[in-house]
Amino acid sequence: MNETLQNLIKNYHSGLLLTPNIQVIGKKFSNETIHLPTGRWINHSFYFATFRNSDLIHMKFIHLSLDSTYFGKCLVENCLFEDCSFGNAVFEKCVFKNCRFIRGHITASTVMETIFDECTFSNTDLDNCIFESCHFLKSIFEKVCFGSAVVIDTKFSNSRKSIEFKEDLFFSDIFDQINQLRIDEE
Repeated sequence: MNETLQNLIKNYHSGLLLTPNIQVIGKKFSNETIHLPTGRWINHSFYFATFRNSDLIHMKFIHLSLDSTYFGKCLVENCLFEDCSFGNAVFEKCVFKNCRFIRGHITASTVMETIFDECTFSNTDLDNCIFESCHFLKSIFEKVCFGSAVVIDTKFSNSRKSIEFKEDLFFSDIFDQINQLRIDEE
């Protein structure tokens, strides 16, 4: 049987894994849809999951809780994350290429040395995240809430204009009269 992420999830639910959580290490998964019915974030299949040195290509993740998930040195390409929660997740030295984050909640997460190349963030909450040494290259932000995000040595660049943050930037310090910063496409 071909190894798929869907089969790994089934083995997790059946108690057939030797680990207490889903661990994807050195794997490549592609062309799968992982979907839960609307409002079923209570499924914790990926709670404290680990994705390390793995590739996720042309995947669709819909209505999932990926809270407290760790992504390390992963390539995530042409993927859709729709209505997904990434609370307290960690992203370290990953590359997200041409991915879409729609109606997402990436809150209180730590994102380090990660590249977002031509990614779209639409109606997504990035509140209380820490972005350190990241690069958002030609990414699109539509109705994105940064809230109290912390940005350290991170670049936001595209063909029209480029913003680079050196040192530490606390959005809440700069915009103390506004409790949410929204970036809308012009």
